[in-house]
Amino acid sequence: MSEDERLERYLRNFRPLPPAPPPRWRARGKVRRFLISAVAAAAGILIAALLGFHFRVRHPPSAASENVPKANSIPIAGPLTTGRANAALFRNSSVKAGLDQMAFPVRSNQLSAGEVSALELLGEEKHEY
Repeated sequence: MSEDERLERYLRNFRPLPPAPPPRWRARGKVRRFLISAVAAAAGILIAALLGFHFRVRHPPSAASENVPKANSIPIAGPLTTGRANAALFRNSSVKAGLDQMAFPVRSNQLSAGEVSALELLGEEKHEY
């Protein structure tokens, strides 16, 4: 008997096993995953809403921030407009003086005789020879 004949005889006697039933999917696992994802989505929406509400609400000024304008010696002026810039340039004798007036407004409290402001002191050039 040849090898081919023996192989054919072996294959004719072959009987496959019946297939095993498919594995059962647990419904509980799907529900648990759904609940976890739903809770995570709800938490994300809640956090986003709280952050949005927090940044939208205007907080009342504290006592410290109310004292800031009083502490500054330079009064808070309105915004620089084209009209104010033209008026400052027209009132002064030179463009430099007009620009200086726009950049450094007049101080509300003038220094007494013999006092020097910190800005003037820092602006002096130091010559060492």
